[in-house]
Amino acid sequence: MTRTAKQHNTLFESFFARLKDDPILDEEADNSEESLRKISNLKVKYRFGDYGSYRDMLKYMRTIEFYYPQITKLVRIGESHEGAPIEGLKIGYPISDNNKRAFWIDANIHAREWASSHTALYFINQLVSGFEVDPVITRYVRSINIYIFPCLNPDGYEYTRSKPNPQVRLWRKNRSPQKCIRSSWGGRRCCAGVDLNRNFDFHWAEVGSSENPCSYLYQGESAFSEPETRAVRDFLLSPEMRGKLDGFITLHTYAQLWIHPYSHEVESFPDNYAQLKRTAKRAVNRLKRVYGTQYRIGTGADILAPASGGSDDWAKNTLGVKFVYLVELRPQLELLNGFILNKNELIPTAVETWEGVRTVIDDAIRANELLNVKSITNESLSILGQFIKHKISRKIQQTDGISRTLAGIKITPELPNIDDNMRSRSINNSIVYFQNGTNTLVQSNNLTNKINNFIESINNQNNSLITNAVKPFQIIHSNHKAIITNQLKLLNQTHRITSPIIFHSKSSSLSSSSSSSSSSSTTINHFSNSTHRQFLNSNCKDIRNSCKFWLQINPNICMEQYKMMKMQCMRTCEYCIYLK
Repeated sequence: MTRTAKQHNTLFESFFARLKDDPILDEEADNSEESLRKISNLKVKYRFGDYGSYRDMLKYMRTIEFYYPQITKLVRIGESHEGAPIEGLKIGYPISDNNKRAFWIDANIHAREWASSHTALYFINQLVSGFEVDPVITRYVRSINIYIFPCLNPDGYEYTRSKPNPQVRLWRKNRSPQKCIRSSWGGRRCCAGVDLNRNFDFHWAEVGSSENPCSYLYQGESAFSEPETRAVRDFLLSPEMRGKLDGFITLHTYAQLWIHPYSHEVESFPDNYAQLKRTAKRAVNRLKRVYGTQYRIGTGADILAPASGGSDDWAKNTLGVKFVYLVELRPQLELLNGFILNKNELIPTAVETWEGVRTVIDDAIRANELLNVKSITNESLSILGQFIKHKISRKIQQTDGISRTLAGIKITPELPNIDDNMRSRSINNSIVYFQNGTNTLVQSNNLTNKINNFIESINNQNNSLITNAVKPFQIIHSNHKAIITNQLKLLNQTHRITSPIIFHSKSSSLSSSSSSSSSSSTTINHFSNSTHRQFLNSNCKDIRNSCKFWLQINPNICMEQYKMMKMQCMRTCEYCIYLK
């Protein structure tokens, strides 16, 4: 072979070698010190600055389960068309408790959306590493079970990694067997794969999907025709999950969108639309504070285009999940070829998204706590009805420091006709109780036990109407006065219900007489409005002369306009504690 021929061969070999190069997978991983500081330390390591294979994901989750069995458990919900296991991680404490409420996060249902699975794996890292270290994370893990499935489409994901060819790299569907159709020119055309996010049974085969197997929006031959979607359906409808799911987040790329149901048609919203939008706004604002990334909020139909058969809409409609979102990660929609992020954006994307997702988890846990309050049994209402006369308005102090009224959380029990003169009341910063002054009620051990058991049940449900106390009150009768003995100091927790329950009455006020400093008992005396008294809070006064007039016009104004009335009419609305 001549020298010239050898040179030509070398050039050809170099050319074909470059064709096999992968500009994404061969790109240097992000191992910068700034990025790595965002990763909490675990015994198990994962290359968060790089793209990993599905095998890497499985190894990571299985190793976490090995080292942290007390809070993690590997969950296999099925297999893909090609036999790959569809696995995720359950995170909760104790891990054996399947009676807790649940939160679901999945990713990579579309094969080419690599950053989504990477982000889900980061969530796992933060939850496991934060347990018993970060009090907020610890609360998550103790309160609910969180299920994270980083890749629902393992066949498609691995296929996109096999070649840098755009037709392979940007593959969207799963790898179901080919189906053939007659082409427009008379021949036959055969194509593989189903768009898994058009295969769920919610307005299946309608707008935004296709019956053409060669379309990247192909909906499949029927709803849940694919093993991957059936695996999700069967698990979420299983006894372990059915009726327990409070949150459902599915991660996608790209466009920087925080999407809530419904997306099958424009201007179609679920019943809790206002709540979904409010939580989404807080989530994207919290996300933005990290790196300044801006997200848009809305339904997929309103801010993108209508699409039917999606997992998020199915979860909302069929499962009745309260908080459901489809999150389109970086980059923004206007950028081309955003499905495969540069590696130096992987960790920042995961970090900022985690902040938004934490907001949803916070609200899901809080909503369930309030639901527990709302679903007080009739027996408990009957018991408390002997003490509570007026409507109850609960307010919540959220983690951002802002109090908000909880619409619809009002309880008006059927009450026996007991004269106000027979009632005494006690109050502390977390809970208000009414004590009837009759010997029969106060001295009844059965009633005392029922009330204490009711209080304890609230504690066991992680509800902070009363915080960190077990059987905190004993009811004692002495000289025809109700005495409340506080056994444990109540702790204020800003992420739970800390504002007092507010009672409204035009005929009476709240009063308590001070006890000696050596005693933990407080004697409660009834008083009339004519009794001279001193405010515990010197600022407890009305600053408007019209407060009483407002109350006469609308007896519920103190409850309905709490924020304004607390500022203007603190005394009239009885927001103060009095000392005789």
